[in-house]
Amino acid sequence: MWRLKKEDVALLMRINEEADTEAYKKVLEAYPEPAKRIIEQELVDPQSGAPTEEGWEAISKFEEKLEVLSKEGVPYEKRTPPDPVDVINGVREWGQQWYKGKYNDVPYVTNSHMILSSTTKRAKVIGAKKARGDLAHAINMYIRSIAAENREMHPLTPTRLGLLSYDEFGSFIWLENEKYNISVRVQARYYDLMLARYRRARVYSLKQLKTGNLFVVGKIIGQGFPPGHIVVSIAPMTEAGDD
Repeated sequence: MWRLKKEDVALLMRINEEADTEAYKKVLEAYPEPAKRIIEQELVDPQSGAPTEEGWEAISKFEEKLEVLSKEGVPYEKRTPPDPVDVINGVREWGQQWYKGKYNDVPYVTNSHMILSSTTKRAKVIGAKKARGDLAHAINMYIRSIAAENREMHPLTPTRLGLLSYDEFGSFIWLENEKYNISVRVQARYYDLMLARYRRARVYSLKQLKTGNLFVVGKIIGQGFPPGHIVVSIAPMTEAGDD
């Protein structure tokens, strides 16, 4: 039987989506480490990059598994968490501009989808520019308006992409509060970045008064932006269930 890592399986499924030899080769060249492993296990032809007979068999089996997982999800506990250092250092690869500033003397960084209390060192790592003028004012107004509701959310199941997608940035994690019948889908990269920065953060739902959109915030008592001890706000989200 094959000995494959998650990224090996994802690459094999990516090849399955391509139509010709040139496309196969480009995909393999883009991801050399997993490409080497699937070639060594004779799942793709080293010359053409096309799946071998055994490779097609593997793809068929993984497609069957994905069909089940796309309907049922996978328990959050079975998700392999990324290394916190890799998460923080990898933010530059998101291809987004981050900005830095201070609110009540607490440093923050933001990419317009996520606001995270930070440090000067981490802001430098992700290449953050100083927020100025109207942008700085808008960020401060947003932080001031944050008010977390007392509805704690718990990680439930990553989506199909969260299990096998090569691009983890495109995956999602479902958060749920059974008592209030609320579920929220958050981008895995934001959730992982929050936990990389604040491992003990607890997640709560957040209703924005003006827009009615449901966001989530991570909280740790004594840290972050007073009042409310909010350390992170994540958006955008998809809401399901009750208001």
